[in-house]
Amino acid sequence: MNTWLSLIANIGVVAGIVFVGIEINQNNRLLQLETSADTLENRRYIRRAVFEDTDIAEIWFKANNGAELSEVERFRVQSTIESVLLGMEWEYLQSLEGNLPPFTADITREVLTSDLYQEFSWEQFRSRLTPEFLEYLDNKVLN
Repeated sequence: MNTWLSLIANIGVVAGIVFVGIEINQNNRLLQLETSADTLENRRYIRRAVFEDTDIAEIWFKANNGAELSEVERFRVQSTIESVLLGMEWEYLQSLEGNLPPFTADITREVLTSDLYQEFSWEQFRSRLTPEFLEYLDNKVLN
């Protein structure tokens, strides 16, 4: 009787360990999906802002075409640029920690070297970015 009880207890322990392993795997997949959704949301921010707010769309169009902007319009474009840069920085730092796939310079290079970003001198935002991201931008993106 004692042997049978020990055997049942051991089977219960093994089954519990298997159950915990399955639960951990499901949790990891859920976290990966959540991180992926956060990354997608980060990348969609500027595109969504343009089509949800006609004022921003008009300002962005004016800025891209070199039209003169009011102080408020310039502020809105600069704020949008800063927001995009902060989103890129977040993705880069998360990729360093292994929470996201490796960060690629292609999109960042395309954005930072665009006429609009050059006109609004993204350089003024450098002081708001982390040293790690700045080093990445200087070494991998802009040079």
